[in-house]
Amino acid sequence: MFLPRVGTAADRSWEEESLMMLGISRGAALALGRKYGQLVILFGETDRPATL
Repeated sequence: MFLPRVGTAADRSWEEESLMMLGISRGAALALGRKYGQLVILFGETDRPATL
């Protein structure tokens, strides 16, 4: 499942459309990021800090 989101700088000087993917493994998320030319992804799991 995925949910559309907008990533925004704290000072609102920048924003871009993004997706929040639910139930995806870190490896699958990294593969999707590579496929679509993303320089970074933000990955998180329940009760753990998110990582870049």
